[in-house]
Amino acid sequence: MPHKAPHFTPNQMADLNEAKNIFKLGLKERAVDPSSFDAILACLNKFKEAKHLMLKTMQPNKDIVLKEEKHLALSAPMFFRKRCLIKSIHNQKLLYRAQDSFVFTDDDTTTLCKEIYFKEPKINNVTYDVTQKIINNKFYKPKSTTLTEVYSIFFADHSTLVFHSQNPDELTNIRKEFNKKMEELTIKPQTNLRQ
Repeated sequence: MPHKAPHFTPNQMADLNEAKNIFKLGLKERAVDPSSFDAILACLNKFKEAKHLMLKTMQPNKDIVLKEEKHLALSAPMFFRKRCLIKSIHNQKLLYRAQDSFVFTDDDTTTLCKEIYFKEPKINNVTYDVTQKIINNKFYKPKSTTLTEVYSIFFADHSTLVFHSQNPDELTNIRKEFNKKMEELTIKPQTNLRQ
């Protein structure tokens, strides 16, 4: 269900554009070494900078704060959320779940990003269908059939940063750091935005 698009002033649009440039710098940090967790954290730090700038832009615009705050991890122009575990049951029999998320884009529009995970066979007496993922009508095939924890950063232009690991110790560290960053990045309830 789409939401009413917010209307930004020229100054707010300038802030939005600056935020977009900041998280593009974050993408460059990530590109230095895609396998490096330090690069991932450097990337997240850039996103945090952009998030603070976005909060500054949002404060005088209470109408652009979504009611569905439980779905919102970051406001425009990007949002950030952990994806579920990909579990290998037998060979390529994977289990997924579905979830809806909302995000503001930086061109005065709001996008509903719907993730639907399908699986084949019966697990706990539930039948799952075909293996594919849909985000904004784009299809993605799972890249792994082993126990992998996947984290994704989705942007308003529908681009995605994905990093994953199959090493249990590394997973523990990634999960711990990721959850810590999520707490820092997650928007507080509207009553706290004025603080």
